[in-house]
Amino acid sequence: MIAVSLREKRLVIITLLVILYAVIGFTARKRLDEWSILRRETQAAKGDLVKSRALIAAGPLWKQRYLDVQTLMHVFTATARVDTHWRKILDDAADASGLTLGSHRVVSEEAVGDVREMTIECRDWKGTTENLVDFLYALHKAGVMLDIRQLHIRPDSRNPSQLSGQFTLSCAFMRETPPAN
Repeated sequence: MIAVSLREKRLVIITLLVILYAVIGFTARKRLDEWSILRRETQAAKGDLVKSRALIAAGPLWKQRYLDVQTLMHVFTATARVDTHWRKILDDAADASGLTLGSHRVVSEEAVGDVREMTIECRDWKGTTENLVDFLYALHKAGVMLDIRQLHIRPDSRNPSQLSGQFTLSCAFMRETPPAN
C-alpha cells in the first residue's frame, strides 16, 4: 500500500472543496437568477392585483361615466343602414364649416361586445386652417360618438393658405337586438 502523507491528504481535501464550491456556485447562480425572476414576477403580479382592485373599486364611477355618455351612443335597428347617417353628419359638418370633402367611403365595421364601430376614410379634403378647425368643432358639437383617428394635412403647393389631406373617422353606435321569434 502506498502511504499518503498529511500534505497530500490536505491537497486532496482542498481540491475536493474547490470542486464542490465550483459546482455549488454554478448551480446556485442559476437558482439565484431563477429566484430573482420569480421575485420580479411576484412584484408584477402584486402590481396587477393592486390595479385590478382599484378598477373594481372604481366600478360605480365607471358606471356613472357610462350613464353620462350613454345618450351620445346612437342605437339603430338591426336592419338600418348606418353609413348614411354618419355620412350625413360628416357632410353637414363640412357644409357648416366650409370644408370641401372629396371621396369618402366606409372602410370597415367591427363589433366589440354590444358596441359597433364604423370607420370612414376621407381621402381628399380641402380648406383653410379655419375651415378645418370649424369642421372638427362641428363634429364635436354634433353630440355623437365620433373620433378622428388619423389626420394628415399638407399645404397646397400653389397657395400655402389652402390645406388638403385625408382623415379617418371612427363612429361608435349600437344596434337593437332583433326579437327572438
